[in-house]
Amino acid sequence: MNQDSFNINKELLSKATILYVEDEATVRQETEELFVVFFDKVIVATNGKEALELYKSNIDNIDLILTDLNMPIMNGIDFISNVRDINWDVPILVNTGFDDSKTILKVIKLNIANYILKPIQINTTLKIISKILEESDKTKEIIRQRNELNQFMSILDAQNLICEYDTHGSITYANEIFCNVCGYSFDEIIGQRFDFLKFNHSNVYDILWDTICNGDIYCGKFKNISKDGKIFYINSTIFPIFNKDKTIIKYRSFSYLRTEDEEEKNSMKKQIISLKSDVFKHQLHTKELETKSSVSKKDSLTKSEIEIVELNNQIKELKKEKKYLLQKMDALQKRVEEYQYQFQVLNKKIEEK
Repeated sequence: MNQDSFNINKELLSKATILYVEDEATVRQETEELFVVFFDKVIVATNGKEALELYKSNIDNIDLILTDLNMPIMNGIDFISNVRDINWDVPILVNTGFDDSKTILKVIKLNIANYILKPIQINTTLKIISKILEESDKTKEIIRQRNELNQFMSILDAQNLICEYDTHGSITYANEIFCNVCGYSFDEIIGQRFDFLKFNHSNVYDILWDTICNGDIYCGKFKNISKDGKIFYINSTIFPIFNKDKTIIKYRSFSYLRTEDEEEKNSMKKQIISLKSDVFKHQLHTKELETKSSVSKKDSLTKSEIEIVELNNQIKELKKEKKYLLQKMDALQKRVEEYQYQFQVLNKKIEEK
């Protein structure tokens, strides 16, 4: 590793806790005095056994270990082996007074981050530690993002129909909700074409496929038919997944049902049409009443006008209800699209790393 290729990250060091293990008192004291200037906390041990006990009691706080190899009571290799039984990933930097390739090979197999030869050159050591901590910090961030992504995926999986397709358009994965809605088992779905549920021969699926094959995101509404012949509507977002070379490796879709919304809107439309028809009939009836006697005509008109007013009021209320439902639908759609966008951002960050 070329230590001159990177600098000391003082900000990162100032947030870190280091476990420093050294049996030589003079070296330990001098190095500790320098470390306390740079690190948030310096934990010091004089041998491997003491270091192991300190590590166990501070396991959640220690960001890096710098240890000697040739020590009494418990040597460095045994100490590292015990640490690795507990945590395989905590960064360990070895400080040794001899360049023994066999010894170095042993510790390399224990996943050490690097090694330095005695006597310690503080500037070089801090540069190496900075680089190690930077890499460790990136790894932690990736793990955090993956955990966040997994949590986010769990939320989406519980609320959406999720499907994945290979680059030829064949289904490779479908979640439980997708299977339940379409009525097919998981085994029946795998290998099917992405458009196997389409209700008719609309070219919307051709447009979808051309869009995602070009690397773009497609959003739209689809009318599908389940295994038992039931019609259902979904709003879908379909997008490509890229590898680090920006090549499409698969496609993923998130959809949510619109069946109930469509039924509500259609039912509302029918009610409005029916009410308008009733109003029209009443208007015709009013004209017929005009040919009758003035008294009966007046009474009939009054009654018809009252009924018309009542029907108009009902229409207004239905329109208000329709507006409310449409606003509610739009809000739900925006929420799902926001979840999907966040997922895409997280997924892109992880794949880039």
